[in-house]
Amino acid sequence: MSYARLFTLNLGAGNSGLADLRAQLLTTAGVDSGAAISAGFTEIASGTYLWLKEDFADTFRGAVKFYSNADAATVLGIGAINPEECVDVKLIRQKAVNKLTFNRTTKVETVYNDDGITADYTQTWADDGTTQTQGVKT
Repeated sequence: MSYARLFTLNLGAGNSGLADLRAQLLTTAGVDSGAAISAGFTEIASGTYLWLKEDFADTFRGAVKFYSNADAATVLGIGAINPEECVDVKLIRQKAVNKLTFNRTTKVETVYNDDGITADYTQTWADDGTTQTQGVKT
């Protein structure tokens, strides 16, 4: 299984029309992982680009740096890649429709600065297609 991520690059009007953008995946140690990627870039406004990669391995964690192939030493942008920030929506829908057993637990912690309350939420999708949500303040 894999997951997709969409990144935005706001490079400014001076960098519009770049046809040689590259994305280089980096490990958590900052070392290149695989070859540079030239596919998936779309300019949506003058100097503003989208980059979509639809096949990150579930276990990949690290970052991606962006650059122009004409000047590979100049990093134009960087973004974090953390699998827990992505959800495989197709899998969730498929499991719900097929009513297969699917137990996924998601924990979200939010600290409110004014009173220091932390809220933990757990969601579990059950085999009957229902969703249960539980909140606990600590």
